[in-house]
Amino acid sequence: MLRITDDYEGGAVENVRFPSPETIGFQAPLEGSPQGMAFAFCIREGRDRRLTFVQENVTEMLGWGGYGAVLPVVREGAGGEWRRLDPSAVEWDPETKRFQFTLTPETDETYVASCYPYGRAEFRAFLSPYRSSPFLRADSLCKTGEGMEFPLLRLEDPQSRHPRELCVFIARQHAGEVPGSFVLEGIIDAFLSETEAGDWCRSHLVFLVAPFVDLDGVVRGRYGKDRPPRDFNRDWCTRPVHPEIRALIPAIDEAAQRYPYRLFVDLHAPAPGDVSFWLPSRLSYGTPQWDETWTLGKRLEEYAPEDCPARVEDYSFSALNWSQELYEQTSTYYQALRYGVHAATLETTYHRHAGGGYVTPGGWRGLGRALVNALVQHLQEGRTDPAPTPESWGNPPPHIQGWTLPAVPRGAGLQGISPTRIKVNPLDTDPFAWFTCDRFFIRSEIERNPIRVLFDDGEAATGNIEVIVYFYDKGLPTGERRHLYLEPGTETLIWQGTKWPSVWDSVRFSFRITKLTGPMEVVLESSFPDPTN
Repeated sequence: MLRITDDYEGGAVENVRFPSPETIGFQAPLEGSPQGMAFAFCIREGRDRRLTFVQENVTEMLGWGGYGAVLPVVREGAGGEWRRLDPSAVEWDPETKRFQFTLTPETDETYVASCYPYGRAEFRAFLSPYRSSPFLRADSLCKTGEGMEFPLLRLEDPQSRHPRELCVFIARQHAGEVPGSFVLEGIIDAFLSETEAGDWCRSHLVFLVAPFVDLDGVVRGRYGKDRPPRDFNRDWCTRPVHPEIRALIPAIDEAAQRYPYRLFVDLHAPAPGDVSFWLPSRLSYGTPQWDETWTLGKRLEEYAPEDCPARVEDYSFSALNWSQELYEQTSTYYQALRYGVHAATLETTYHRHAGGGYVTPGGWRGLGRALVNALVQHLQEGRTDPAPTPESWGNPPPHIQGWTLPAVPRGAGLQGISPTRIKVNPLDTDPFAWFTCDRFFIRSEIERNPIRVLFDDGEAATGNIEVIVYFYDKGLPTGERRHLYLEPGTETLIWQGTKWPSVWDSVRFSFRITKLTGPMEVVLESSFPDPTN
C-alpha cells in the first residue's frame, strides 16, 4: 500500500492526505516557527505509479511569493544520488497559490525533498577522507538541548611558525537552510587542500567551524527560524537560552584570546526565490570594517563559480530589516560588537542563481572554495575599497545623529536633532518608524535620575508608540527587554525599578511608531531629581 513517511533523520512532512489514488496532498511542518521552508519525505511502495504531490500550505512558507523558483529533488533508494526534478514536472500558480509536482518512483523507497538534504550522515561522509589529517581536529563541544553531541572543528597547522589569525565559520543556525552546509564543505576542503591557497591558509590562519548550530533541528527536520524559545540567530547575548550558544560563545572567546580575530562568517540561505549575496554586519556601517568586509565580498564575486555566483550588486539594504526586534542579538552583530571583528553573512540560494540556472551541491561547494580563495587574496593584498552607502542606492542610512534605524521607515521622515532628540514626520496615512537611541543609560545614574520620555508634537498628534527597553551587561545585550506602550503628547516616566531584571548595568531605548497623524519629537531626558525622594 502506498505510504508517505518522514520516519528518518531529517524527514519533514505532515497532514498527508489522498484526495485521489494518484494525488497526494501534504504540508511542510512549521514545528513552532511562524513560517516554514522545508519538506522531506519517503514514498513507500509507489514504484511505477505516476504520482502528483500538492503542497497545501504554501502561504505559510517564508517568501512564498517566490515559490516559482522551487525545484524539488528526488533520490531512488537509500543509497541513490539526489537529483532535481525536471522543471516541466513542477507547476506553480501564483494566483491560486498552488504548488505541485509529478514523478514516477522507480523503486519502492523513493525520497523527495524541497532542496538537497544535508545531515550528520552527509557530514560524516565528507569528513571521512580527512580524519587522519594532522590539520583537522573534531571535538564535541557540549550536549545539545535534546542531548546530542554538538560538533566543533578546528582547522590549523600546529607546526606553523607564522603568526596566525582566527576565522570563525558557522552554519545551520536555521536548521532547514541546507545550502550553507555544502558551502562549508568547500571552505573546509579549500583549507585542507594541497593548493597554494590551502598552504597559505594553514600557515597563516586558524579556522574554527561549527557545522550544525541547531543540530537538533537538523536531525528532527525542522526549519527553525524564529522557533521558540528563541531563534538561534537571536540568542547571541550574555544570557543565551540555548546550551549550544552558551558553549559556543566561550569557545570563540578562548580562540580569540590565542589568535588575532580576523573574520566571522555565518552561512545562511534566503527566501526560495532569492539569489545568493554577501551581507556585512549592520554594526559595521560607517566604519573601516564596512569597507573591508565589502571588499572581501567583491573578491568573492570575482572567484565565485558560474554555477553559483554571489554578486555584491544583489545585496539589498532591506536585509537590515530581517533581524527584527532582536537585531543586536544576531551572531554577526554580536561578534562585531564584542570583538570589532569583520563579520558577515553569506546567504546562498536554494534554487536559482543570479544567472537563472539551478544550483547543485557542486556549485555550493565551489562557492565555499571561492570564499577561501577570496580571503587569501584579500589578506595578501591588504587593500580595502570604499563601500557604497545606503543613500547611494536610494535607501535611508541605518544611523542618523546618534540614532540607529533597525528597519527602513515607511511613509515617515526622520530628522535626528541630537543624540537624545529625534523628529518624526508622517508622509502618508499609515506611517511606520523604528529608531533606537545609541546612548547607553547607566544603571547607577538612572536609579538616581529616572528617564523621562517627552513628546513635543505641537499639533496634538495621535498614534501608537511602543518603547522597547534593551538591557546590557558590560556593553553586550543580556537577552532581556521590556515593552512599554505610550501615547503622543504625554510626558512619561519610564523607569520602574521593580519591573526590571536583576543582572544588567545599562539600558538603551528603542521606539516603534505607527499611525502617527502629525509631526512629533521624541526627547529622552534624565537630568532632573528623582521624584521619589
